[in-house]
Amino acid sequence: MSRRGVRKFTNILALGLSGLATAIGLFFLGAILWTLIKNGLAGISTATFTEMTPPPGNSGGILNAIYGSVAMTLIGILIGAETRDIRCEDNQIEGFATRISDLHGG
Repeated sequence: MSRRGVRKFTNILALGLSGLATAIGLFFLGAILWTLIKNGLAGISTATFTEMTPPPGNSGGILNAIYGSVAMTLIGILIGAETRDIRCEDNQIEGFATRISDLHGG
């Protein structure tokens, strides 16, 4: 077999195995999703989203988890968002990244 033939065979084999692994993974993810939907829809109500998490063994919701997720997201946005300022001398808006690249001669 020529070098090109070996490479073509290896490529087809790798693509086939990758496709098979993807199909197996998607099957199991679909099975988990189906089980979650089938068994979990009965437990969803407005109380799930509007009540605080109770001690173990009592009924309640996930409001504090939702609040925590929203709070962490907003804090992350505030920390990670690029700050803007207006340079008065030429009325041009420049961001932090532009000023840093100017310092490094870029």
